Amino acid sequence: MRSCFQCAARQGGFTLVEILIAMTLLGFIMLTLFGGLRLGGRVWETGDARAAARAGTELVQGLLRRTLAGARPLVRTGRDANRRIAFVGRTDRVEFAAVLPRRFGAGGFQHVIFAIEEDGAGSRLVFRYAPLDEETSQTVLGGADEAEPTVLIAGLG
Repeated sequence: MRSCFQCAARQGGFTLVEILIAMTLLGFIMLTLFGGLRLGGRVWETGDARAAARAGTELVQGLLRRTLAGARPLVRTGRDANRRIAFVGRTDRVEFAAVLPRRFGAGGFQHVIFAIEEDGAGSRLVFRYAPLDEETSQTVLGGADEAEPTVLIAGLG
């Protein structure tokens, strides 16, 4: 008869085949978890990029809304006898007189231009503004064309 000590010694360890199978299963589990983490990281980054783009678009829309809401009906007179509201609108450009907050220079009435311009990388939406002299109705619009543009959206297509 065998002793209980010998039976316990035989059943106490793992065979080499059992260890190899366990290591292979562990490798597959780790590979699956790592792939899932990488996919989750890419999805997170894509979501962050989309959220940032959406926030930028919302800021630009807010600026357009507030600026257009601040538009004032200044009358422009020229050499002709016709009096016209100081507003020019085309497919690629809109310019008008508006009241802007102080963060845009001295505040008050400004000549404002929103335009789509071409550059080396495609089209972009730009914002220009310049102080407006309310006294000289001859030059109500005209000062912002020379102003440095602020690019609101680049790569419009």
